Amino acid sequence: MVKFTEIYCLPKEYDAELATVKSKYDLRETFVNPKFIIAMKENVALHELLCRSDIIDGLNKKTRFTEISVSTGGTHAHKINVIGHPSRIIEAMTNALGALK
Repeated sequence: MVKFTEIYCLPKEYDAELATVKSKYDLRETFVNPKFIIAMKENVALHELLCRSDIIDGLNKKTRFTEISVSTGGTHAHKINVIGHPSRIIEAMTNALGALK
């Protein structure tokens, strides 16, 4: 298992004053089995959102995000967004798989 920091959206709230739905984000540890990764790509939309607003207090505006698709069996996949550029995520996965040998 490889430990990452996941960024996730909290339940959305309606702001009556602005007449809009507001999204809030938080961070948590998540553990991924590298053998179940089926795809990953950079999440540019989250990076752009971070550049426009402070979605997490204190998070560096240069932070990059990776969307990881994890097989849940059959034809289903669960998607999670983690902190880090895809090249860093691949390196962590490669190191973890190498340690399993």
